[in-house]
Amino acid sequence: MIFFPLSLQLLVHLWTLKEVFFLGRGGKRPKEPLNH
Repeated sequence: MIFFPLSLQLLVHLWTLKEVFFLGRGGKRPKEPLNH
């Protein structure tokens, strides 16, 4: 049962990377919708 946590961590890492990439591109997507 180590694959599940690993997959989750990878997903979170990917999400963070995407957020950083979006922010670096120009921050078209604010972080407010994320909270919603």
